[in-house]
Amino acid sequence: MSIKGLFGQKYSENKTINIEEFEQQIRRINTLEVHVNRLLKLETKIGPISSLKGG
Repeated sequence: MSIKGLFGQKYSENKTINIEEFEQQIRRINTLEVHVNRLLKLETKIGPISSLKGG
C-alpha cells in the first residue's frame, strides 16, 4: 500500500470496517466464553461429560 493510501479516505473507511469486525468477533468470543463457563459449571454438578458416553 502506498503512503498516499495510508492517509486517504479509503484507508479510513477500511479501518472503520475492520474495527467493527473486530468488535463483532470480540462479542462472539465473549459469548462463547459465557457458554463454556456455563457448561463447566453444569459438568461439575452432574459429573464429567466423558462418563456419560458409557463406551
